[in-house]
Amino acid sequence: MSFFLALVISLPLIGYVLFPLLDPAFKPKRASEGKLKVLYLERERYYEAIADLDFEHECGKLSEEDYISLRERLMGELSVILKQIDEARGKG
Repeated sequence: MSFFLALVISLPLIGYVLFPLLDPAFKPKRASEGKLKVLYLERERYYEAIADLDFEHECGKLSEEDYISLRERLMGELSVILKQIDEARGKG
């Protein structure tokens, strides 16, 4: 009888504790904050890469064709990162 009583009491408690871990809709705030930090770092890398590319072009180290194609590629990839940041922040 005491085993049954302990089982009746402990099963709901175990379910209450494990439910957030098993629920696919549950997203801890820390995980989304961590993702945002990674996206912000990635954004800064793209900004730096574009600034470096602009500097190299101004110094005459890149042809106009290479500069345009590389800059367009970097800007396209940056726009994807910016969209992901908006979505992670709940604006998208």
